[in-house]
Amino acid sequence: MMEVLETETGTATVSIFKIILHVLVTVIVAVTFISHIYLPHPAKNVAEAQKERNSVSNNIQLLKDSLLLRATQKDYLVSDGITITEHIERLKKQEAELQQKYLAEREKTTISGFHSPHKFLWHFGIGLVILVFALDMLRTLSYFKGVHRKARTFRAFTALTIAGYYMAWIFYVNDDLPKNVYLHVLLAIGVLAGISGVYAAQVKRKSILWLKYKMLMILSELKNGHIKNIYKIAINADPYNEAYQDSLKKSSQKLSKKMQDEADEIINY
Repeated sequence: MMEVLETETGTATVSIFKIILHVLVTVIVAVTFISHIYLPHPAKNVAEAQKERNSVSNNIQLLKDSLLLRATQKDYLVSDGITITEHIERLKKQEAELQQKYLAEREKTTISGFHSPHKFLWHFGIGLVILVFALDMLRTLSYFKGVHRKARTFRAFTALTIAGYYMAWIFYVNDDLPKNVYLHVLLAIGVLAGISGVYAAQVKRKSILWLKYKMLMILSELKNGHIKNIYKIAINADPYNEAYQDSLKKSSQKLSKKMQDEADEIINY
């Protein structure tokens, strides 16, 4: 008795642990996926440096436009003996310095090649969702059999290939993956998706045939079993007799349970 209780307790503990683990994984994935919306894009210091650089760039453009209007007055004085052309050159130097400042500030917030935590978390969240989806499909393979399991296996590996490629692209040290990696990944995805599609078509065909078979079996049982039984009771008994009514009630309940069982089997197929 104690051994049975210990076994049941251990099973319950494992079940609770699995539930907690699933909840934690779901929460982590959800938080990671949506957390990027709470981060500024670009970062505040980068946005300020960009704004400062753009302000100077706009002034340069305005002066150039003014210079076009005064095409014959390139030596037009802006202030303190400085001509408009000299002022533009000074602003260009300032613009170059501010561009370097902007690039330096952006480099400070760069994560794995992404110029802001916002963009990094956005892409990482997408990759994480695909990865967890693929791993969950692999985890639940034991719930399926035959062609259903084969189809799900290849779908899982297709998703896993996509997730692996996406994660590799996110954390790759250079700006982009080599071209041969793209070709190999596309080839792998194409093969896996093609095989998965073949098995999916087989699953669909098998499911349709199985549903047709079940419907025929249900109709056959109704015709030759329960309905015939109810008919016999109806013609061989007094409809006002309690025994008849009780027999009819039991037969109806049996029919209802049978239909419910068949419906559950179809739904859970």
